[in-house]
Amino acid sequence: MVGTVAAVPATVGSMLGADAVVVLVESMKMEHPVSAPGSIEVTEVLVAVGDAVAKGDLLVVGKVATEAAHDDAAATVAGPDRLAELLEREALLDDAARPERVAKRHALGLRTARENVADLIDGGSLVEYGRFAYAAQRARRSEAELIAETPADGLVGGIATVNADRFGTEAASCVVVSYDYMVLAGTQGQRNHAKKDRLFELAERMALPVVLFGGHRPRHRGLRALRPPVGPGAAHRDRRGPVLRRQRRTPRLLRHRHRRARRVHRHGWPSHDRGRWPRRGRP
Repeated sequence: MVGTVAAVPATVGSMLGADAVVVLVESMKMEHPVSAPGSIEVTEVLVAVGDAVAKGDLLVVGKVATEAAHDDAAATVAGPDRLAELLEREALLDDAARPERVAKRHALGLRTARENVADLIDGGSLVEYGRFAYAAQRARRSEAELIAETPADGLVGGIATVNADRFGTEAASCVVVSYDYMVLAGTQGQRNHAKKDRLFELAERMALPVVLFGGHRPRHRGLRALRPPVGPGAAHRDRRGPVLRRQRRTPRLLRHRHRRARRVHRHGWPSHDRGRWPRRGRP
């Protein structure tokens, strides 16, 4: 097999642990990593990016690392503490990470998205989808800011159970979706939509009921019945339904049109309008 060197992570003097990538070779539109057989110290690199290599070619020269050097190499390969980073990301998802926004919402007599979900489902039963997602706004905001300000991209959703102790796990399973109005005012975004589509797809495929909190569009006419009209003439307005301004017919306007129609019928079309209208439009 003949390939081209795509990357050379190894450098002279670097300590590489077992299975660490030494050279990355591209062949047949695929990348093939060349790994170290054990803990080694690189003494010489014989290839560069763009070089053509074949099976059996010598790429890197190294020597077996000592025990102390092996420990240093393992620490270098491990990099930052991923577990601590994971726990930090999980902490940012809770309402406790946003006390000011939670207090503002409670002052309005409202609840948070996670409070609604927690009170509905059985404790510990939620399998949340896309919880580490954040708003797709990297062009104008930093990743750290988006992780802190837009947790879960404003949509808390997953599969959980409700009253499983009474009906069993299979019968009590459902899809729960709750829009978080503390994240960008509850608006929808790219990853937000992707999560919702994924959950609805699972609900259809697994025949699960869906519980949806939020998602209401302000002043949406389809939800008129949920907010009955008030004030004088409320019953009449509710019976007629929504009427656009250009469709309204006041009694004065109707009387004017009726008088004009009778006048045209009796006396013919006005002389000053005869040249403006086609013949078929005259009475």
